[in-house]
Amino acid sequence: MVYLAAYDMYAKAGDQSKMNQARGQFPSVTELFELNWKEGETKSISCWVGETVVLKTRGKE
Repeated sequence: MVYLAAYDMYAKAGDQSKMNQARGQFPSVTELFELNWKEGETKSISCWVGETVVLKTRGKE
């Protein structure tokens, strides 16, 4: 989920290159399925990150 938060921050900064790097680390469709999570749900990241992200996947497998 940290990569989802990083992607959002890079998007705010307009850094397309870093956005693409972060997107490559998004969870797969299978990984979300295994966690019983759904794309579009929001999840909070505890710890020092302290962000809430919308679940996205890196695409079809």
